[in-house]
Amino acid sequence: MWHYVEGIQNWDPVWPGHGIRILPGPSSVWLDATGRRLPVPLFPGFDTLGTLEHLRATGHDHSWFVLSQRIVEKEFTLSGSEQNPDLTGKDVPLLVKSRLGKGAAGPVQAFLDHGADFVVRERLDDLIDGMRALPGGDVLDPERVRMEVEARDREMDNDFTKDAQIAMLRSARAYRGDRLIRTAAPHRILDPAAGPLIAVRAARADPQVARRHPDRPVFACARRRRPPDPGPVRGRRGGRLRRRRRARVPGAGGHVPGRVPVLRPGGRARGGRRALTRQVRL
Repeated sequence: MWHYVEGIQNWDPVWPGHGIRILPGPSSVWLDATGRRLPVPLFPGFDTLGTLEHLRATGHDHSWFVLSQRIVEKEFTLSGSEQNPDLTGKDVPLLVKSRLGKGAAGPVQAFLDHGADFVVRERLDDLIDGMRALPGGDVLDPERVRMEVEARDREMDNDFTKDAQIAMLRSARAYRGDRLIRTAAPHRILDPAAGPLIAVRAARADPQVARRHPDRPVFACARRRRPPDPGPVRGRRGGRLRRRRRARVPGAGGHVPGRVPVLRPGGRARGGRRALTRQVRL
């Protein structure tokens, strides 16, 4: 199965039903079609298949991202070569400007200006009205949306928050790469200084159908895929790689440890020292 749950309509389509996938960062509030926040650990960018299963159980194929301008500038990336001219064109100055500069990247800003699935407003009440005006927005509960966003913002002032998404966001920013180009500084979504507010309607998308059948809508069922070839493959540097099945070495009580010690033949390591020579991750 190859589905994405972050599909949006391309404002400048190449074929009918042409969609684009959002590659979201971790800060946005993710709501189902009725306005209920998705459960842990279904955060943006975490578990696509788990999110797909959950959303299908709601009876609706679309969901909502609610975020601020500050978040969209730092965390929203679009899938596709035409949506990333800095990478496809190997343009280093453009790469630095789009990833580290102020404002949203050019392709993202084009969707904010023209995208049919984007709502941009200054006030939360106006944002909710704009969401309800889009197709499928009639099932949205305004009070639920307001409660979810305000509850999330309250936790931003708590250093010992029990909100798993905020705790994960703070942890992610401990890594320098995420802090520089992938995650926005934690802030309240309703903070006027971080605005305007943005809502994005995301739908289920299947890139295989869109690529092989341009005349069919992008939001369609996935075709059956062949299982991967278990044979040898060649790496980027010419090295011969093989796909290996993970070993299962149950311990006492059936526990499968994440690491197991491995001794060299004879119980001796190189240099004659009797020791554990390496750790093997299962």
